[in-house]
Amino acid sequence: MHKNIDTWVFEHIKTINGTKLIVTSFSSYGTPLIRYDIGDNAIESDIDNLSKYNSAHPMIKGIDGRKADYQVSKERDNIMLGKLSNIVKVLPNCIKTI
Repeated sequence: MHKNIDTWVFEHIKTINGTKLIVTSFSSYGTPLIRYDIGDNAIESDIDNLSKYNSAHPMIKGIDGRKADYQVSKERDNIMLGKLSNIVKVLPNCIKTI
């Protein structure tokens, strides 16, 4: 996996549970993500991707973390984000002011 350093900054924080990923996004206009703890750990890569893939984007072997995201609901069962995306995908991609 290549980390896209054009639009994100990835910090790797060593902990007793692994390498925690802290991210900052340059492409989010609505809600900026600054030093956001995504709750996942990076599995470090030992591949020199610059020589092997001719890419300046750093690599990780994978991500160890959540298997599924969901929204907690008091009135109903937890709402899986895949289902939530089906609901909001028909909404306009902007905020209108009156």
